[in-house]
Amino acid sequence: MIQKIVFFCSLPLTKRNEKRLGREVLVSNGFDVWYYDFSKIIYPRLSSGVSFQEMSDYEQVRCFSTNVEAVSAIRALGDDCFVMWMGSYSRATHKLYKALSDSGIPYGALITNAIPACAVLGDPYYKRVWKNLRQVNLHKLKNFFYRPRWAFLRKIRSPDICVVGGESSISMYREIALLSEETEIIWAHTLDYDAYLENASPERLIPENAIVFLDNGAPMFPGDLLLPDMKLWGSVENYYPALCQFFSQIEEKLGGQVCIAAHPKSDHGDRPAYFGGRPVFKNQTFQMVRDCRFLITHASTAIGYAVIYRKPVVFITTNEAEKDIKFSVEIAESARSLGKAAVNIDSPLSIDWEAELQVNYPMYEEYMNSYVKKSGSENLNTWQIFSNRIKRFK
Repeated sequence: MIQKIVFFCSLPLTKRNEKRLGREVLVSNGFDVWYYDFSKIIYPRLSSGVSFQEMSDYEQVRCFSTNVEAVSAIRALGDDCFVMWMGSYSRATHKLYKALSDSGIPYGALITNAIPACAVLGDPYYKRVWKNLRQVNLHKLKNFFYRPRWAFLRKIRSPDICVVGGESSISMYREIALLSEETEIIWAHTLDYDAYLENASPERLIPENAIVFLDNGAPMFPGDLLLPDMKLWGSVENYYPALCQFFSQIEEKLGGQVCIAAHPKSDHGDRPAYFGGRPVFKNQTFQMVRDCRFLITHASTAIGYAVIYRKPVVFITTNEAEKDIKFSVEIAESARSLGKAAVNIDSPLSIDWEAELQVNYPMYEEYMNSYVKKSGSENLNTWQIFSNRIKRFK
């Protein structure tokens, strides 16, 4: 009988993620909940280079600095444990996955935060392949042999269960999550949808006619750039002036004020000058989208909130962003998924606002099913759905 849930975390545990990973729900269901923080092993540059905001003060968090101590702790897990892996298989995580596989302790994966597919077609794809070939080095070659598709050759077990969000999650992340025919699928929804179910704060934070911008954190707070294969897609000196000019044009044309929904890893303060003194709110994205007139974004999982509440979305890009293949395609695909095309704020603007602020209801329904919550899945908190299954796990 499973009595203990142990989360294997790739990133330090913040208060926000402690809540999103359902500690209170799991404890209320009688489970002993632990978090094993492997961030110093998996992402040493990120751990040493970023000061994470609002760290969790939960007592049952263990932090590991070496593979030796981490593997020892994994081997010490008892038969009453179930592990949830919050990460993916790679060269950096191989020894941890191997220790877990050898232990026989059951484990699960979580793939609930999918966004529209980022497959790059046509010439840009071939340019990317050619660029990668030209940049091959010993480090990249070593990493290649630890890609998820080769994990089975190293006797890495597939997860026993996988908690899944929208219907497209499986096709997009089957390989990364190491799913096999033996993996049991548990349909849930995005972790953002849990906030919608909770709907804890009816209080309005923003003015009646407010417009919300979903901040990406970067380029002012590019902490994720310390993750492997990430790079900066824009510069502070170009991005923020163009953004503020765009906001001012919208405010003058449509009325209302643009409010900033800060990225969780940012630390902008209340009304920074680079946002033109506009108000910034952190960890309040759900309430802001719920109460806004419409949403402005590049690409984000929080688009799901706009879909839930059927809010219009204006997608934006920049000249610098268009030069980044991965980011530009994320923006374009996110826009396409809702029947839109991204507006380049570095170009002269000629926007039909009546058309731009229309909601394509059939496409919103499709987005909801594909990326937020599969039609027919339970309308319960993700971790309650998980708990109900784990109580019966054998």
